[in-house]
Amino acid sequence: SKDVRLARASMPLDEKKLTEAKEEFKRILTHAELEKSVTTQTLHTLSAIELELGNLAEAETYILSLLKTLDAEDNPNSAYISLAQIALQRNDKSAADAWLAKIPEAHEDSAGNKLTKTSAEQRKLWFGVQMRRALIMASDVRHTAARQFLQTIPAQTESEEMRIVQTEAQIM
Repeated sequence: SKDVRLARASMPLDEKKLTEAKEEFKRILTHAELEKSVTTQTLHTLSAIELELGNLAEAETYILSLLKTLDAEDNPNSAYISLAQIALQRNDKSAADAWLAKIPEAHEDSAGNKLTKTSAEQRKLWFGVQMRRALIMASDVRHTAARQFLQTIPAQTESEEMRIVQTEAQIM
C-alpha cells in the first residue's frame, strides 16, 4: 500500500541514509505518476533530500513540479522559500528575491484572491521574509534600494517597528 511505502521510505531519513531514502521516494514517485496520483509530500521530501545532498538542479525540479501539483487552496510558501534558498546557494540574489516576493501577506489563491484573513502566523512569516529580502538586496550592494524597500513595509506592532530599525541598522 502507499502508506506502507511512505513509511518505509521515511525510515532511512532518520538514519541519515539519504541516498537510500531518495531511491525509495523515487520509486514511490514513479508509481504515483503511473497512477496519476503524485503527492506533494513525496515531491517535497525528494526536494529536501536533493537539497541535503547538494543536488540543486534536482531539488529545483522537484519543487517546481510540486508547485504545479498544488491546488488553488494549497499554500506554496515553503516551496517559494526553498526556491529562494536554492537561488542563494547559486549566488543569484535577484532570483532569490523574486521567489520571496511571491509570498503574500495573506493566503491567496492562484488568481491572487485572498482566501482568508491574514493570520498572525502568516503575517509573521511574511514580515520575516520582507526583512530577509531587504538583507538580500543589501548583500547585493543595493543598500539604498534595501533601505527604501524597508520604508514601504508597514509595521503593525512595536516589535515589527523594532525589527525594521534593526534590519536597517544591519544594512548601514
